Amino acid sequence: MFIKLFKRYVVLGIALLFTASCGGSAALPVQTVHQGDSFKSCKGIEWELGELKKDMQEISGSQGTSAGANLALLILSGPLSLDPGVAQNNEMKAFIQRYNHLLKLGSTKGCVTDKKPLTINESTSMPEGDNY
Repeated sequence: MFIKLFKRYVVLGIALLFTASCGGSAALPVQTVHQGDSFKSCKGIEWELGELKKDMQEISGSQGTSAGANLALLILSGPLSLDPGVAQNNEMKAFIQRYNHLLKLGSTKGCVTDKKPLTINESTSMPEGDNY
């Protein structure tokens, strides 16, 4: 009797552990300043700005889907799986900082661009600006 009960609790504990481990992801924010930034050409800066914009759009598209997934995990496993998108918010802020840094770098090098600095909407953690 004791062994059956013990086995059930062990299985339940392992199931909760696996469920909770799927609750979120670690942030992998990009560094604002890279080592070779001062050597970038205007063309290189423009290319990286485009890549950053794609990355930001990818994250902003995945933010809506992760909320539903996190809600389902919350219901299934309780507060162990809470991740309200903190990792994605941190990554978005880092992308915006890098984007704005490259714009400043480009302006000091005399690069001509129609892009404007981005800001972050604190309530939605989404970028805001004329060119987003």
